[in-house]
Amino acid sequence: MSEFNFAHGTDVGYWYHLCRCRPCTDAHAAYGYHRKSIRGKLGVAGPKLPTAPRHGTRNYRIRHSCSCELCRIAERDYRRSYRREVKAMKERRAAKQKSAPPA
Repeated sequence: MSEFNFAHGTDVGYWYHLCRCRPCTDAHAAYGYHRKSIRGKLGVAGPKLPTAPRHGTRNYRIRHSCSCELCRIAERDYRRSYRREVKAMKERRAAKQKSAPPA
């Protein structure tokens, strides 16, 4: 028990002052139930479970070695967009080097 005066029957008494009298223990339990009910209403009651991987995504193709048509199309589209980005980056770099004055 703490040497300080505090109000019994509170969650603060239970946690901060480490009081384990019946009113403080009951207050702590009530607070826990209240927090659980709020979390349940907000949809954060437990740890988030990963969603099931879907066909037609690059992730599924790579992680599960799937070769269905949807997964192959997803991989193809990703590679095409990646190559376009790399090509554009190289063109920007070349244009920047051309426009830079010689040192």
